[in-house]
Amino acid sequence: MYQSDIDPWYRPFFENARKAVGRTETSAPPDEIARLVAEIIGAPRPKARYPVGRGMKAMSLFIRLAPPRVREWVFGKYYGIRDFKEANRYGTGSAG
Repeated sequence: MYQSDIDPWYRPFFENARKAVGRTETSAPPDEIARLVAEIIGAPRPKARYPVGRGMKAMSLFIRLAPPRVREWVFGKYYGIRDFKEANRYGTGSAG
């Protein structure tokens, strides 16, 4: 998606998301991913998702354990969304 294709109202959300992605841990080491792929191939009933890397494992645990309002607050801070109620009015948030 090109920046010129973005509705001006959504542009700040898009830019904040782009910055947040840049801050995210890039990836797990290749040998860790290779070990996991070998485990998945050998699994009789593989899971739907496999978080790889310390950051993703922590995020997966946080998503499972944190209440929805806490998750929204944390993600809002991370992605630079000040007020989910305001964003929800325009269909970009989930709290209300």
